[in-house]
Amino acid sequence: MEGAVEWIFQDAAFAASRDSGWRLEGMRYLAEGDLLTITGDDGLRLFSRLIRKRKRHGIFGHRTVTPAQGGWYPAGVLLDDWIAWMNRKPPLSARLRPAPARASVNDPAHRP
Repeated sequence: MEGAVEWIFQDAAFAASRDSGWRLEGMRYLAEGDLLTITGDDGLRLFSRLIRKRKRHGIFGHRTVTPAQGGWYPAGVLLDDWIAWMNRKPPLSARLRPAPARASVNDPAHRP
């Protein structure tokens, strides 16, 4: 799994290997209600939680950010750790149990 400004889960079933390119049909935006589990190279779980919106403090007060926004990261995880996990080469292993009504990266009608 890897991502950039928009957090995207990439299903390994749509790649020849962890080092190869990914087909678009295997990419999914992280969405509220998804259960995401990230596993380190040593097989230990780094993260396993339901994805939720969160409130962030800013110069204009509180605002709610969603997983599809670049400023989002899970509560209880350091932003630096989250970014390192998402940008890891080769990608870390992860499992995603999607919430109902998933939006595909390829479906412009569901693009956040």
